Amino acid sequence: MFCDVPNTSTMSITFNEVPEALSQLIERLDSIEKLLTENGSIVKTEPDQLLTIQQAGELLNLSVPTLYGYVQRAEIPVNKRGNDSTFLSKSFSIG
Repeated sequence: MFCDVPNTSTMSITFNEVPEALSQLIERLDSIEKLLTENGSIVKTEPDQLLTIQQAGELLNLSVPTLYGYVQRAEIPVNKRGNDSTFLSKSFSIG
C-alpha cells in the first residue's frame, strides 16, 4: 500500500516542506488507524468517555460478574455513584 513512498529515514525535509510533510503524515496515520479499527485490532473510544459496567464488559470482552469481581478486589478503577458503577474508557489500555 505504501511501497511507493520514499524511505523517510534518509530523506531531508526543509522548513518550507514541513507543513506538507505533516499533512502527509497525518493522512497516513489516519489510514493506519482506519485499517486497525476495521480489522478489529483496536477499539476506538473517546479519551474521557464514561462507560457503564455493561459497556466496559463489552469493551474488555468480560462478563459483568467478572468486572464486579475485579471492582471488589480493587483490581480495576471504578467511579461509584450510589449503586451505579462507571468506568473511564481511558483507564483501560487496549492493544
